[in-house]
Amino acid sequence: MARLNFAALIVIMITAGCVSDVPQMASDGKPVPKPYFLSQVEPAIIKFRMLDGVNALRQSRGADVVNLNAQKIGCTRKRHSSSSYFSRKHRLQS
Repeated sequence: MARLNFAALIVIMITAGCVSDVPQMASDGKPVPKPYFLSQVEPAIIKFRMLDGVNALRQSRGADVVNLNAQKIGCTRKRHSSSSYFSRKHRLQS
C-alpha cells in the first residue's frame, strides 16, 4: 500500500511539472484571448477610463476633448436597436 501511495505521489508531482505558463497560441501566432468577467461596477469605470484615454490622444494631436452625452447615446441606441429589429423581422418574413 505504501508503494502505491508513493507511486501516486510521484505521478502527481511529475504531471504538476508539466503545466507551463506559456500562453496558448492561435493559428495567427497571437495568444488566444482570455475572457474577463466584470462586476456590475466595472463597465462604468472602463467607460470613463476609455474616455480619458481617447481624450488624452485627442489632446496630444491638438483636437478638442470628447464628452459623453447620455441623452444622445440613449437615442442612438434606441434608433439602432429598432432598425436592427425591423430589418431582422423583415428578413424572417421574406
